[in-house]
Amino acid sequence: MASHAREERNDKSSNSKEWEKIGDITIPYKWEEKFWPNALKRIRAEAKAYEESGQKLEVRACFNIAQKHTSENEIDWEKSIEAYREFKKDRVKDSTWRSKYHPVFKNVINATRKSSKAPLNGEELCKVALKQWQQGTPIRRHMRLALFGFLRFCVQEQQFESTWLPPDVTDKDLVTTKKRLVIH
Repeated sequence: MASHAREERNDKSSNSKEWEKIGDITIPYKWEEKFWPNALKRIRAEAKAYEESGQKLEVRACFNIAQKHTSENEIDWEKSIEAYREFKKDRVKDSTWRSKYHPVFKNVINATRKSSKAPLNGEELCKVALKQWQQGTPIRRHMRLALFGFLRFCVQEQQFESTWLPPDVTDKDLVTTKKRLVIH
């Protein structure tokens, strides 16, 4: 994917804007929608480095700064889960946390540790973290609620990018299996 850096020039004699190309950089992302959030984050960091230099650094140098900046800002999922536990401590008992939160968060940690196949956004993370529970079951509903609440917390309280918001709830997320009552 190529990132084209351009500088805006206002033409005072007309209402049109003229753009001057100031450099080309190829960034390491495929041109597929699932990669766009990370590519956009890299391009924004590149543009910020360029602006902060007073437009004096070459675009390639800004790209290198942006690459270093984005790799240094890796998400610490374990720390975020601990912060979420602290946030929920008065509302969720330890036993509930262990049975209805911890299992899905363990899946989050495992999924995000796989550097080559790590999810790039909330929707992908939800698919991977919830995969072990059958759709339509009460246990999957509990895990989904815990995970969706956690991701909203991360975006709202931990300043994660909005790409980490969970997907919308759909009909396939509804509980369709009934609890079995065993009477002795």
